[in-house]
Amino acid sequence: MVQKYLFEVIDAPLIPSYVFYDEKEALEWAKNTEWPKVFKLTGGVGSSNVRLIKSEKEAKKVIRRSFRKGYVAFNQRKYS
Repeated sequence: MVQKYLFEVIDAPLIPSYVFYDEKEALEWAKNTEWPKVFKLTGGVGSSNVRLIKSEKEAKKVIRRSFRKGYVAFNQRKYS
């Protein structure tokens, strides 16, 4: 996420990215965007904690969990 802000400061080319700190704002965005989108959690690396979301319904589920229960940031068993 920090990399996104650094790239914006130096006006580097990048894929449009969205960061949300508010569940309501994220859900409103989900209602008004086109699908599919790639969702990446802060701890996402490689394919860990990165998901292809194909619909608003699927996005709402991921957004609600992200702002409430949350996700495990890193699955150490996957890399053991």
